[in-house]
Amino acid sequence: MRTIVSDLDGTIAFGGRRPARSIRSALFALAAAPDTRVVLATSRTPRCVGDWFGPRAHRFDLVCCNGALVVRRSGTAPARGSGAHAAPTAAVTRTAIPATAVGHIVATLGAAGAAYCLEYGHEFVATDHDSLPWWGARHRRVLAPGRVPDLVGVVKVTVAHSQGWARTFEALEGVDVFPHETGDMDVVASGVDKAAALAGLLDGARTAVLAFGNDRNDLALLRAADRAVVVGTGLAELDELPTVRRVAASPDAVLTALRAGVRQLMDVVPAGRAVASTAMAPPAAAMPPVSAASR
Repeated sequence: MRTIVSDLDGTIAFGGRRPARSIRSALFALAAAPDTRVVLATSRTPRCVGDWFGPRAHRFDLVCCNGALVVRRSGTAPARGSGAHAAPTAAVTRTAIPATAVGHIVATLGAAGAAYCLEYGHEFVATDHDSLPWWGARHRRVLAPGRVPDLVGVVKVTVAHSQGWARTFEALEGVDVFPHETGDMDVVASGVDKAAALAGLLDGARTAVLAFGNDRNDLALLRAADRAVVVGTGLAELDELPTVRRVAASPDAVLTALRAGVRQLMDVVPAGRAVASTAMAPPAAAMPPVSAASR
């Protein structure tokens, strides 16, 4: 069995737009191949993946919100007439940030007048209409001035401008912090990352893993994979690993690397659990079935 896992933004998707048609087609073809699993591992939500990949998004496993939301592929197609972005319901697991930590983060950011969003999985709360605009307007609830948001069930806090905040929240018990090259920053529950989520998704299966990524939240995933591709100029600490190659941040370069990596993966014999993280996440809580493509 082989598993192809990829980040989205800055890895196979550029400029805030969905991946090029050629890359989407290649991923759909791989997901339909025997003994092959395609996993999209992203800081974005299942809503965004559904918007970008349409009704066939159910063919992928999704590791979303840096691993805090995991959607297992359903293997079934949406009902006819259910809409352009409809998808079958799928089982979702989530790991929420402790409510006490969310309360501290919200109070600290609020006192400084900093813009942020709280992601709950089915919707998100924003400090205003303009905070993190790429999150979109649908399912956005704007927080009324002076009102405290619901602190329970938050899977990710995203701070619009990370400067100065990473060090502040890294010292907070119960959370991990992922600054992005784009200048924003995610906060998730301690132990949550893409590698840990993928390990749980694979559940000990012997599978060779090919991973693509570009940012700090991809680091553990890339290190643990049997073969890894770093896209762009970041994560220089991985260059000495024999399992890692680097390609330019362009759709053509990524597509070429994907095709070559899949061919090479055929010769890889997995040694056991293919992916593991140095962090141990708390048990994920089950969520009711939701549509992987709903927004």
